Amino acid sequence: MRMIYVVFAALLMVLIATPGKGQPKKSCNRYCSRTCAKGQKGEHAEGCGKRYCCMLQRKKK
Repeated sequence: MRMIYVVFAALLMVLIATPGKGQPKKSCNRYCSRTCAKGQKGEHAEGCGKRYCCMLQRKKK
């Protein structure tokens, strides 16, 4: 019985230590492009593959 607890604890520690497994995948809500226009910010998103997800940059007040 103790062996089951040890295996379960080890498995739980591995799952907690793995980054990003429980994170929702980021999707692009604008458009995907190889280069973004001037004044836009490009971020990588799951739905764009190797291209950028282009969004308007917000102006700081």
